[in-house]
Order: sequence, then structure tokens, then C-alpha cells
Amino acid sequence: MPNFTKMNELSVYLAYEAFKYLSENGPSISAKEIYDHIESEVLKLDVKPDLLGEYKNHTGPSYLVAMNFKLIGYDKAGLIKKSSPKRGYWTITEEGLKLAKRSLALEVINQLINEKYAEWLEQQPEKLKALQINVVDEVGTNDVVEESISIRQKLLKLDPYEFQDLTAGLLEGMGYFVDFNAPRGKDGGVDLVCYRDPLGADTPRIKVQCKHMPETKISRAQIAQLAGVINNTDEIGIFVTSGFFSNDAKRYAIERNIHIRLIDGQELEDMWAKYYDKIPRDKQELLPILFVPRLIISED
Repeated sequence: MPNFTKMNELSVYLAYEAFKYLSENGPSISAKEIYDHIESEVLKLDVKPDLLGEYKNHTGPSYLVAMNFKLIGYDKAGLIKKSSPKRGYWTITEEGLKLAKRSLALEVINQLINEKYAEWLEQQPEKLKALQINVVDEVGTNDVVEESISIRQKLLKLDPYEFQDLTAGLLEGMGYFVDFNAPRGKDGGVDLVCYRDPLGADTPRIKVQCKHMPETKISRAQIAQLAGVINNTDEIGIFVTSGFFSNDAKRYAIERNIHIRLIDGQELEDMWAKYYDKIPRDKQELLPILFVPRLIISED
């Protein structure tokens, strides 16, 4: 039985264990089930007691925080997907299954992921290289680990006005021109007004409502409020939330004779990652993310 005295070694082992468990019981499993499995496996290991405590502001053992960080490599390499097919579930991809069937040793899989990671890192500015070197330090010795775990955690730290600016940045990254960004103050129902061209000559005119309510389901009444300011067929509405939409809200948006697009927190995260390189730099700083290239697994 291996003896774990360093968090880095333990987190690498546990990430691999989580990957194997997902391959054997997937393709999709709730994160809670995986965490429960890992916690039971840790009890069977020879682990230094210092590694079993909680980490800073996170609830739960520090080794789960560290494992999640290591799993970023599996995620970015295309081996697993988190929050897929629905929030709170992890899914192993076809590439991940191919790799799991090869029954490679932990060291070999880790080397494959690290090689792709190193290739990507060499292409990054010096500032980002330094950040990544700090990130791989052991959990408990560097705060960068906490900041690098997920887009979701960074998103939750934004205030409502930063969330509104983030939405504006995303739309700009998608090629739209933001003509109006509501100032701080009383909610007027429309937070952003966008156009397809700089002069606003091309239709449609886009009115956007932003709600930074990560633990809340947006109601039908809130969608109806946005619908009330859509004046004609030359205008469309977009409702963006960091939370969720109720079924009534979704149904209302579909049944209206005007176009209302709903974007929930999960889709917002996905869109932010997709268009990130086209988003203005000052808006990128609201939710900075780093990418690792996809690892393609051969059949050999």
C-alpha cells in the first residue's frame, strides 16, 4: 500500500481513482457518488493525518479540493466532462473510455496529460507561465489553487454589476455592439441594449436582462417583465442568469409570439469559454480562464 505524505501525490492518485470509477460505473455519475467513493477509498490508504483536514474556505476535506484541481487536466484533455449531461453529474467521454480500456498505469496517464499541458504552457505569456508554476504547488501552500478550481466558483464571486459587465463582454465577444449598459441604481428592467452593427441600423435590437442569482430559479413573472419591454418584431429579448429557470419560465418564453432567449448559469459558463479569446481584455479579467489542449487517444 502506498504511503502518502504529500498532497500532490495523493491528489494525483485520487484523480486517477475518480477517473477509473467513472469509467467502470458511468458514463454519467453524480459528483456526490464519486466524492463518496473517494472518501471511502482514502480510509483504506496510508495517508499523513495533516492531509485529511479542511482547506481554507472550502467545506469538506482538502484532498477533495486538490483532487478536483488535478481533474482539470482530465477535463481539458477531453477525457471527462463535468456538469454533463446535467449539473452535478460527471461524464466520461469516448476518448476517456478508450484510455481506460487500455489499463495504463497511473504514471503513464499522468505523463500523457502533463505532456499536452506542457506543450500548451510553452505557448503562453511569461506571466501565465509563472501563474501555472504556482498552481501546481501543494494545496495548503498556495492560494492560486483555490482560485483555479472552476469557472463556477469565480462566477459566484462577482457582484451583480460585474455580472452585468461580464454579460456585456460575452455579447461583444460574440460580435454584438453594446449600445447601452445600465448604470448602477434602481433596476429599470433592461440592463443592456445591443445591436448587430455599430450604428444600430441592422435589426433586431436586443434587450438584455441580467440576474446574478446563482441559487435561484427565475420565475415566469420575471420573464414576463422582460417581455413587456419588447415593443415589436424588430426587437428580441435575452434573459441571462447565473442560476436556473423554472419550467413555467421556459414554457412562457417558448409560447410568446416574440423571441426571448434564456441563458442559464451553465450555458453562460460554456459560452464564456467558447468565445473567451474574442472577449475584450478588460472584460476577460472579470472571469479569467486558462486552457489546456485536448488530448487525442489512439486505439494502439
